Order: sequence, then C-alpha cells, then structure tokens
Amino acid sequence: MSLIVKAGKAGKGFLKAVNLLPEEVPHVSYTRRVERVKTEARICAMTFDDGPMDLPAAPNQFHGRALTDLILDALAEFDAKGTFDVIGDTSLNYPDEAGREGSASWGGIRYDHYPDIGKDEFGGVVHNDRLVRRILSEGHQITNHGYRHILFGKKPLVYGKRIHYGSVHSAVGDLRRLDQWMREKYNYIITMGRPPHYVDNLNGGFTSYDVYDRMGYQYLAASFDGAGWLPSSKRGREALEEEITLMTNPIRAALLQNPDAFCGQIIFQKDGYNMARRTPVAWGLPLQLEILHQYGYRVVSVAELMEECPFADVGRENPLFEKMARLAKRRGVAFSDNKLRLEDRMTMGELAMLLAPKEEALDLRWARMRRVKERAHPYYGALAWCARERILPRNVKPDAPVTELPFGIFDETRTFTRRAVYEAFREDWIDQGEHQEAEIRRIEEQLHGWVVPPLPPAPPLPPAPGTPDEQSIEDAAQAAEVAEEAASAEAQAAEIAEAATEEAETVTETEVAGDATEAAEAEIEEADAVEVAEAAAEEETEEAETVQPPEGIAEVAPETEPPEEASEGAEEPQPAPEPPPIAAPVAPATLALLESLQKSAQAQAPQPPQAQAAQSVAQAQPIAQPQPAPPQAVEAAPEPEPPHVETAEEAYVHALAEVYTEDTGSAHKIMNLPHLEDIPHVDGIPVMPPPPKDLKDLFPDME
Repeated sequence: MSLIVKAGKAGKGFLKAVNLLPEEVPHVSYTRRVERVKTEARICAMTFDDGPMDLPAAPNQFHGRALTDLILDALAEFDAKGTFDVIGDTSLNYPDEAGREGSASWGGIRYDHYPDIGKDEFGGVVHNDRLVRRILSEGHQITNHGYRHILFGKKPLVYGKRIHYGSVHSAVGDLRRLDQWMREKYNYIITMGRPPHYVDNLNGGFTSYDVYDRMGYQYLAASFDGAGWLPSSKRGREALEEEITLMTNPIRAALLQNPDAFCGQIIFQKDGYNMARRTPVAWGLPLQLEILHQYGYRVVSVAELMEECPFADVGRENPLFEKMARLAKRRGVAFSDNKLRLEDRMTMGELAMLLAPKEEALDLRWARMRRVKERAHPYYGALAWCARERILPRNVKPDAPVTELPFGIFDETRTFTRRAVYEAFREDWIDQGEHQEAEIRRIEEQLHGWVVPPLPPAPPLPPAPGTPDEQSIEDAAQAAEVAEEAASAEAQAAEIAEAATEEAETVTETEVAGDATEAAEAEIEEADAVEVAEAAAEEETEEAETVQPPEGIAEVAPETEPPEEASEGAEEPQPAPEPPPIAAPVAPATLALLESLQKSAQAQAPQPPQAQAAQSVAQAQPIAQPQPAPPQAVEAAPEPEPPHVETAEEAYVHALAEVYTEDTGSAHKIMNLPHLEDIPHVDGIPVMPPPPKDLKDLFPDME
C-alpha cells in the first residue's frame, strides 16, 4: 500500500480521536448513507467506480479486451450483478497536468481524468455507448458519480490543489447533467449517487445530503474496501501479485472468522487504473467472487439489496418492517446513517419530518439558508411547514420530546417512543394530503392554460375504531334495497287486489253503467241486466256466484271468514268482502294492463256506486252476495265461430294480434304485451273496455 495513503488514513483517525475532526451527529434525513443493510440472507453487493473504461487491463494479458468488459465477464460467470458508479466525461477538465505516479494526484493535479490524463475519450458514459448498453442489458445498476467528477467541496489534506464546486447549485447541476444523459439516451432512471472522493461539505452550510435531497437520490457508500484501487510499494510482477493478494485475503479471512460476515455488505471496487496505473481488479475480482460463491453468497445490485432490507438496524423479522419500508419512500423516518432507532424517544423535529412533505420542507429550509447565509437546522423546513399548516405549535424546539400527537393523524398510544409513534401513525393521512396538494397544483397549471389530466379520486381514510367497515355498510345497503323492492312489490300486489275487488263489486257494472252518459244506452243496459237476473233466478243451484281472480294474479291466502247473511227484506246489498292477501307480485305487463282498464272504466263512469247498480236490478230480483271460494282455474274464452258479428272481446283480441304482428320495435314494448288469459274476468266473462281506437288507447301509460 502507498505510504501516502497509509499516512492519510492514520492522520484522519488521529484527528477524529482528538475531536478535531468530529463526525456529524446523525439526524432524520430524506437522504440516507447506505453502507450496509440488516439481513440474515447471504447476499452482498459490489460497486465499481469511475468507469466505464474502454482501455485494456494493465498489464495487458487479455488480448486487448477492455477492462469494463473483463469485469462484466467475471460477473456473468458467477451470475452476479454489479453496481457501476459511472462518470460522464472528464475531457473538459483542463488545463491540467499529471501528478506523481503512486500519489493521489496521479491522474491530474487540478482535476481528475478517467481513465487517465490525456485519454478522456476512452472513459465515461459519453464516450462508451457500447459498454453502457451492455451494462444495462445484463441487468446491472448504474449510479451517479458526477458528470465531470469534480469535488463538491474542499479536501485540503489530500486534494489541497483541486478545483471544487463549493456551491450546492453547481454540484446539483453537475449531477443533473449526467442524470439527464441517462434518461434521454437510455431511458434509465438513476436513484443513487456517490460524491467524488466522499467529500460532503459545501459552502453556505450545505452538504452532499442536501445535494442528493434535491436529486431524489440515496447516498451510496460502502462497508468493505475491495482494495483494487490501492497501489503496492513493490515493483514489477511482485507489485501486481501483492495487489491481487490484498483484494482476496481480507475477504477470505473475514469469512473464516464468521461465515455470515458479508450478509448485507457493500464492497467497494475500482473500474479503472489504480494509482500506479495497474488494474488488479481484472485478476482479483474472479477470485473474490469464487470465495463468496464457496460460502453460498449471491452478489446482487445495491438496489436489489435495499429491496431485501433498506435499513441498517431493522430487518424483516421486525413486525414494523413493512410499514417503515413504505414510509421511508415517502417521508423522513430514518437517520442519515440509515438507522431507525425505534426504541429512542421521539422528538418534535423527528415528528415533523414524518408529517411534512419532502419538497415543501426542503424549499422552506433552503429559503432560510439563502436568506441568513448560514446553515439551518435539518428539521427547520419540516417544522415550518407543520406550523404553517397548524399541525404543530409554532416556535417548538426540534429536540423537545413529544408529549402528545396531533388529532386525527394517529391512533391512540400511551408511550412516545419512535416505535410507538410509527405504529400509531395512519398512513392514509399521507394519501389524503398528497391528493389535495396535487389537486391544487393541477388547478394552478390549468390557470396557466396547460392541459392537465384529471386526478384519480382521493383514497378514503380507514374507519375509526368501532365504525363498520365498507363491506358491512355495503351489505346493509343491499339489504335495505332488497327490503325496499319487497315493499314495493307488496304495494303493487295490494293495488292489483284492490282493483280486482272493485271489479267484483260491480258484477254487471260494464252492462249497466258502461254508457251512463247517454240515457238511451242506460235503459238498454238496464233491460239487459233484468234479463240476466231472471235467467239467474231460474237456475236450480242455490250456490252463490263466485268471483274468480284473473290468472295473472297470484293465488290467494287461506279462506277468509264469509260475511254475515243479509237480513230478509233488505233491499240494500251488503258490502263486498275485503280482498284476500296477495301471495306474490304480479308481472309488470299485467299490472300495466290492469291500470289501463281501471283508468278507462273511471273515465266512462265517473261515479259508479254500488247502490246504483243494485237499484237498476232491484225491480227484478236482489243479487246474491258472492261468497269466497277456493281459487279455480279460469276457463279459456271460447273462440268465435265465423261467420258472425264481431264482439268487443273479439275486437280486443284482433287488436292484440295486430299489435303483435305489426312491428317488432320497442316503442310500445310489444314483446311484453299481456295475453288474453291475463285479462281480468268476472264470472268467467272478460271485463272488456270499449273497443280501442288506436294503440295509445290500448296502452295509454306505456312508453
């Protein structure tokens, strides 16, 4: 290993030990530094920095094959997936000159150049379309290592002469340039990034976490050094052999001590030259993969590793894992070191990070930092949003412990640990809020004249405890609908029964009062009624005439009690018996016909009292009261024998036949017309209306 690198690592450790280089205290952040995840599965990831590279391995022992191709070949041999932390193009990083070989400035004093100074056209995604397409086609992941690989901020100990961005906007612009290149040319969405040389601090109090917040990335780090970038202090063949040994021995030793040592680890690798312009990864990577394979490990991309578990301290065995994994994609719940710390007490700032939308919280914090020209608290934007929306009090201290939770957003909880608060949080509250915000944005865009598609309906909040769920509400609604339909059918049946009773009360009403408006016709009808009464008196049977219900009406209930016998000499007839209950509803077509018959009878005889009908036949003989009897089958009306004069019944039958055969449309619902047997009968005689003039008279109430 290079003495300069050893000295640099030793100096950094000493500064941290004496607190001259203190590490930043972790805080809840939208961007998490992903080094290792918690899992019991034997899976790990490998990242390859600074590529792709279209130059051969050094020394060239692979017939001139490009180094990135050799890496892809080794991964394919072991069915492994890599994560390529690529750059865009370093050809603009001039004027510059190379530093001393073996030092940190070997590829340039002011800038980095990949794969080497003066050979920029052989490196980066801009110049290596073939390699990029192979990486993507074989299922590997690509992350953002910077378009020009320029430092975000200063790193004086090692890179004191290096040009750096300093401004957060310049750093974001550099990453966005590479991000857009991958989107537009390959339709690939980058989700993670690694800052060049792990430099985090920028001017104005911003850090690389702020940069990745804006990009929507996670911070790609590593937990194990694959050592392919480190140069050996030896020379010639011995130097290469030592560099290969430094890549393989640490992995073998760690597994011998603990076979599960690499579960969830991310291994750092180099896709390019090391400081001595050699490529030990071309030989060391297949050996590393072979060792991991012998212990049953599967090498996956970092994205797949995070699907297995996105956190460093909470795994799938935890009951809260699934909920926290969902929340981590939408809100700030994990700390910047990718830990959840569920047993710690929740603070007001951490609560605000759970409640506030990411973009609005970032906007408020960035505006504060630009205004005051100094670093704002990591929770400032989230607290400001919660105060503005009146969810949390104003001027609350971010480190103050939580003592109560906002109403309507959380279920009841007795403790306020982070675990208890997350368990009580109602996730659907986020859906409601995001839908409202999206609706506001949509309206604003429409006011600018932009065509905006409508939003889907907002998802409903879950019912409060003790409230019936949607299924029970739907079942109750269906039951009410069925009950309503049954009541309606019962009412219709009652109306049919009433109509039938009125027809029974007026046995000879159609002959007596059919044409009551004309005096001559009334006299004729009275004479006919007398003849009917005399004929009835001559009959030998003493059984009372019964009223037969129409065939279309359902059978009646059990027999009702007969009415009291009329006293001798009484001239006024007894009231007709009440209609029996209907057992089942009538067909809609029969109901419509009965209603039309009833309306026609009312129009021709506005006042047809029963007394008038009885008075018309009083001179001949009193009419016997009908007695209820078991339902009997209705005799079919005899067909007329030609030649003879067409009666009203025959005219009605012929009219029906014409309607059935005239057309097949739906103007009068022809296919649903009732048959002759559905017409109400009295004493076996159909109760006929006046001969129809046209279809509207036949069916006045039908569409």
